[in-house]
Amino acid sequence: MKLFHHSTIKRRIHNNITHILNQQGVRLENHGDMEKELIRHFKSVHQEPSINRKPAIDKIKKHIPKLIIDEHNHLLLHPVTLQEVEYA
Repeated sequence: MKLFHHSTIKRRIHNNITHILNQQGVRLENHGDMEKELIRHFKSVHQEPSINRKPAIDKIKKHIPKLIIDEHNHLLLHPVTLQEVEYA
């Protein structure tokens, strides 16, 4: 248990955002400035017009190797039954 506790504390120490770059490439280190920039960024993302990205996604997907066949994907996505849970 001590090892797990130690590893989570160590991870938490390293999971900090020390700075971000704004749209102009200026480094922001002040917590308040970073907060304002993140709010501005995500507001602008949500105001983006709805466009059909499917053609772009399909173009990119052509270059990604398919590791799971459709049959396996179907098996992974089907609902789990109570019997399967009890058996496991």
